[in-house]
Amino acid sequence: MAACTALALALGFVHLTRRSLWQDEGFTWSTVDRSLPALFSVLARHEGFQILHSLVEWPANRISSTVGALRTPSVLAFGAAVPAVWLAGRRLFDERTGLLAALLFALNGFALQYAQEARGYMLATMLCTYAAALLTQHVLAPRRWSRVGWIVVSALAIYAHGFAVFGIASQLAALWFLPADRRRELHWVRDGALIALLATPAIVAPVFQ
Repeated sequence: MAACTALALALGFVHLTRRSLWQDEGFTWSTVDRSLPALFSVLARHEGFQILHSLVEWPANRISSTVGALRTPSVLAFGAAVPAVWLAGRRLFDERTGLLAALLFALNGFALQYAQEARGYMLATMLCTYAAALLTQHVLAPRRWSRVGWIVVSALAIYAHGFAVFGIASQLAALWFLPADRRRELHWVRDGALIALLATPAIVAPVFQ
């Protein structure tokens, strides 16, 4: 798993700056290249779709306002997602399946494309993957922290990028295929509503913006 993570990071950093910023990445730069109070003002008025990603990008831009610096958070998120893929695969199937899934994710060209963009897609992907790993723990071997972790990480994924709502919704929908008595034990409707409540600002803000 560590080797798969290292592979993902290596691939992510190779040729990271070979392309200049494209239009959407330029918008990310224009959002975060300002003071912190001004950033909050922009998030409140114009950029509610990837609030968490903008907050992550702001210190990176303060360190270095370069193409490589702006894309580095996405590369790190790509690498950090690999252990989550491994965890989810191992819990749902077995160790070998988890490792194979982690390797295939690290080598996935589509994932690598978004790992080299200064946008919130890979951060949201990472958080959705950890949400999946926590949900499998909660379903198969419940712990007090697994339910809380799943709810919190799911909400954070939606703050990272609005499209994450589809990933979290699909995880909730998957619970429907559990036996009815197990669904009732999990209180999946209540927990889904709690996730939506926690993520309400990120869900509602883009509608009004």
